[in-house]
Amino acid sequence: MSSGTKVGDYQTTVSTPFGPGKVGCYWSRTHSGEDDPLHKHAINNYSMSYNEVWDGLLKARVLPNGTFAESTWVNRFGGYYHDPVSFDSNDDNSLVNKLGDKIRRHEFNAATSLGAEGKDALKQIAGAALSVTRGMRDLKRGNVQGALKQFGLSPKHAKEVGLHKDLSNKVLATQLGWLPLLGDIDNAYGAVRALTEKPMSMTHHKGQRKTVVIHPNGYGDFVCGEKTISRRVTWTLSENFTVWQSLSLSNPYDLAHALWAGAPLSFIADWFLPVSSYLSARSVVHGLRGSGYMSTLTRYTVRGVDLSPHVEIQGFNAYHRRGVSCTRQRLSSLSGLTALPTFKDFNQIPSWKRALTATTLATQMFL
Repeated sequence: MSSGTKVGDYQTTVSTPFGPGKVGCYWSRTHSGEDDPLHKHAINNYSMSYNEVWDGLLKARVLPNGTFAESTWVNRFGGYYHDPVSFDSNDDNSLVNKLGDKIRRHEFNAATSLGAEGKDALKQIAGAALSVTRGMRDLKRGNVQGALKQFGLSPKHAKEVGLHKDLSNKVLATQLGWLPLLGDIDNAYGAVRALTEKPMSMTHHKGQRKTVVIHPNGYGDFVCGEKTISRRVTWTLSENFTVWQSLSLSNPYDLAHALWAGAPLSFIADWFLPVSSYLSARSVVHGLRGSGYMSTLTRYTVRGVDLSPHVEIQGFNAYHRRGVSCTRQRLSSLSGLTALPTFKDFNQIPSWKRALTATTLATQMFL
């Protein structure tokens, strides 16, 4: 184990109307732990941080009536800001689930797909297949009205129950019936293929990333850089999944997940508080025997930008700032990455498909 700090200071102090400033380059690097990128030795904890800034003189004035004054970028504009960016418990659960899918090599969950939906799914397959067959037969015979009725587009029915009700029925049948069902069929095929093929290597990786843009202080309508945080879990299995673990039918969390999935409108609750993702993650952790590590990497870059029409700048100034930090943490268990879910920000919740489904549900229930 070692730690240390290195600094390169090539700046000079200058006097400006906005106070003292610094021109030139400055960088610093700190680290703790033994870095071993090739992993020739045992995986160890490690952290490193590097930051660099370069600033120069410029002449600028605020439009339309300001006067030119010489300064550094930092003196004149005061730096930058960005929205917070980090991983929360919902991201943790999602990462564990993605790792579980990667190891199983499929996304099929028998506890929820069959336990909560199996009976209805079989009825829907049989009924829909029969309707499609009859509809195609009517089209061949030139019976367009009969075909529309078999396909669920009945003008008579729409007139009786109201067009809004008839259309909402079709949307629900597609959004909540056929689309999830087709996805389950595809995932089930993947599960069968994964269980019959030779197992993959014992070490698996999965990651996720978030990015935000950076703005100059006082000029939020301009972008002067970005910040990205990413992480990856590397996990080595000490024992393979059993068939029941692969199908998510092996522990109490699978039962709880099936009961939750079968609860009325639970999928809407998951938009705001992803309970289903949490229960699935707990199930994955229950079956993932082994060890590994998690690597986190943060990068940011900031640059001087043209602030017209707010500011007029003269003179050369290649202001920039950049930094990178990384950590590597040993993991003996993934249980630390599964925590109770948190409520999502509202702007993270509705996609147009979800908004459409929610509107349809409201139509069905209240109109």
